[in-house]
Amino acid sequence: MLEGINGKVAIITGAASYMGRAISIRLAKEGASVIVADINDEGGNETVKLITDAGDRAIFAHTDVACEKDVENTVKMAVDKFGKLDFMVNNAGGFTTGPVWELDEVKDWDFTMDLCAKGVFLGMKHAAKVMIPRKEGKIINTSSNAGKTGIGFISHYCAAKFAVVGLTQSVAQELMPYNINVNCICPGNQDHPLHFGATKTILKMKGVDIPLEQAIEEQRQGRIHQRLGKAEDIASSVAFLCSSESDYITGQSINVCGGLEFH
Repeated sequence: MLEGINGKVAIITGAASYMGRAISIRLAKEGASVIVADINDEGGNETVKLITDAGDRAIFAHTDVACEKDVENTVKMAVDKFGKLDFMVNNAGGFTTGPVWELDEVKDWDFTMDLCAKGVFLGMKHAAKVMIPRKEGKIINTSSNAGKTGIGFISHYCAAKFAVVGLTQSVAQELMPYNINVNCICPGNQDHPLHFGATKTILKMKGVDIPLEQAIEEQRQGRIHQRLGKAEDIASSVAFLCSSESDYITGQSINVCGGLEFH
């Protein structure tokens, strides 16, 4: 067990599946009461069931992270139900693919920026409002290796994830006087169908005619550990940043990518 998580209260956005689900399960196992926040009611309630069936505490909050009222209400739910908010994990994300000249302003740019950047901004804003009076808290945002290095055919996603790094650094300075730490994690390619689908699409756009399996294997071999990331890798990193063992870390963008990125 990590120190400083038991008895705390956490909101995790994008918690209906994969990384968000793994983060929720891990923090609940560490003793936190978890608010599973997602726009996907079915997946969110499934995450809650996985947690409560294991004897841990969780509730679901329907949350569109791009809607300020939804985010505000989810934070209010945490305070009303559990009396406080200790950890805000702004994890919700997603993206489309395409060359910049084919991206649609609304379906591609606005969708990705709202979900990946605006959602983080709103989460930090409303978490800060309830954390500041207590002078404690941890905010963890999910960026990406695409927030450190530009990648073709997902330029809009890169813009959003670069924004998360900048928001993290800026808000960490603003909240430092209130003993609130703000950090972000930057996952690399994941061993997950969503990543495989994006890889397949980008290969096609680049005109690269190799089997998807070969491309994925080349990605694995390009890492120090010769494997792609797993949800549990991300959950462990978030748990550490929530714990008291990370109290001296703030404003950082931590790569969780098996050596894909070094800055």
